Amino acid sequence: MPSQPTIRPCSVEGCDRPYRRNGYCDLHARRMRNHGDVTIVLKTGPKPQPRAPRPVASRSNRIVHGYAVSTLAKRPPEYQSWAHMNQRCHNPNSDAYAYYGGRGITVCEQWRGRGGFSKFLADMGPRPEGKTLDRIDNDKGYSPENCRWATYKEQSANTRPYPQMRKPRD
Repeated sequence: MPSQPTIRPCSVEGCDRPYRRNGYCDLHARRMRNHGDVTIVLKTGPKPQPRAPRPVASRSNRIVHGYAVSTLAKRPPEYQSWAHMNQRCHNPNSDAYAYYGGRGITVCEQWRGRGGFSKFLADMGPRPEGKTLDRIDNDKGYSPENCRWATYKEQSANTRPYPQMRKPRD
């Protein structure tokens, strides 16, 4: 009958667990791998109590406008106009920021942030087919008094004057 192999104990003083790898038991090998020290003692105490669940607002407390859609591709044109307006005026990383926010064009406070889209929609109404958001006075910001839904033709007549480029003389 073959003799049973002798089980070596862990090489950490005072530990009588069986040797597994690198001279350590599983516990001390894990501590060495994770912390670089076998003598580290992890916190052992009562676990923190789970947080109480956040109260859920009732449907009557939420602003409901009927335009909420979960995917970006299906967002209605009114929402896209509102979101792009805020981006080009207040996000320095936007490609159009230099022409809007960089010139001092801003969005009024009531149309910004949480609940801003609902107020924008209440002020502007649904976007008519073939029209986009336009500022009546191009040197003022976006506000209910200065915005309208306009066709591309109306918008092209309502642009900032650009200096004429001269031909270089030969």
